[in-house]
Amino acid sequence: MGKRAKPLLALLMALTSIMFTGLGLIITSMVIGVNIINTTPFYYISYGILGFGTLLILIGLFGIMGIVKQIRTLADEGGYSIEESPTYASSKTTKVIRQQMPKPIADDQIPKPKANPKQISSGTSQLKSPTPPTKPKDTESSWEEVPTLSLDDALNTIITNYNTDKVKTSFKGWNETLVMRFPDLGKSYMYIINGSEGLEFKEGDDPEAAVQVEMDSTLFQKLIAKQVNAIKAYSSGKMNVSGQMKNMLKLRKLMF
Repeated sequence: MGKRAKPLLALLMALTSIMFTGLGLIITSMVIGVNIINTTPFYYISYGILGFGTLLILIGLFGIMGIVKQIRTLADEGGYSIEESPTYASSKTTKVIRQQMPKPIADDQIPKPKANPKQISSGTSQLKSPTPPTKPKDTESSWEEVPTLSLDDALNTIITNYNTDKVKTSFKGWNETLVMRFPDLGKSYMYIINGSEGLEFKEGDDPEAAVQVEMDSTLFQKLIAKQVNAIKAYSSGKMNVSGQMKNMLKLRKLMF
């Protein structure tokens, strides 16, 4: 029961004292009550003492019953059993609190681990060679992957990249045109760049453009979304770029 039982035992002793006090008041009232009634008109004092003593006995009795009930509850929670054992000094019985010990488990009831037949080998033990780790798939070279960007979003990404301060500053004094051709759609789009002043985007073609890029529209969408590596796309022949090297470097800043 531990610490929780100590306050209950103290309260039990207090209630017992109250009950015996009430009993003493009743006896006192009975001893001197007759003289008080016969000699004084304040006979109600004797009845008051008698009633107060009875009240104390009732309070002590009901309190002790409640405490005993709580002690039984604590004993049940803590794994104790309350048994009545006879005493030799009197005919009364005393309550003995004994802790219930778990029943021992026989050896034949203890489950034994089953041996794995695959791990038992006759003779010398065999060591398995480590399995080489599998290489992750190259997601950038997956040409069958569905584009995560639409064509319009991919085209607008170039405009968004240009409008950043870092990229716009690098185009200072560069007045040229970038053309994107998509043979699968039969369409071309032009980015007419006026240095760092602005960019004009429209559908059309310019054979004299400084940078001319030709590829399928789905490949362009994957390049902008970084699903496909630009170097691998160019080396595979699926993307054709024409123009001077210094102009192609400008294209790289716009697209990537």
